[in-house]
Amino acid sequence: APEAVRAATAAYQADSDALGRFLSECTMTTPVGQAAVGDLWDAWNAWRAEDGTPEISKREFGQALTKRGFGDKKGTGGRRFRTGLALMAGQDEAG
Repeated sequence: APEAVRAATAAYQADSDALGRFLSECTMTTPVGQAAVGDLWDAWNAWRAEDGTPEISKREFGQALTKRGFGDKKGTGGRRFRTGLALMAGQDEAG
């Protein structure tokens, strides 16, 4: 495979592993849980920066959560939530 493809594949695998680590360290999987997308994104970015994980777009982050089976729903006032997980206490003010 061309070097660019290998690099992209390696980056993708690192990102997906990083997301798994983030989810296990910062969230709880719970059928009744839900987390605001903005709060998840902020917690991910704080965690990612500390971890040294490369940036991904908000869209890529959302797609990765969908692939892992976390639902997407709209709340009041246009707020979006992910269902099936909850941020652990203190993660919404990560740092």
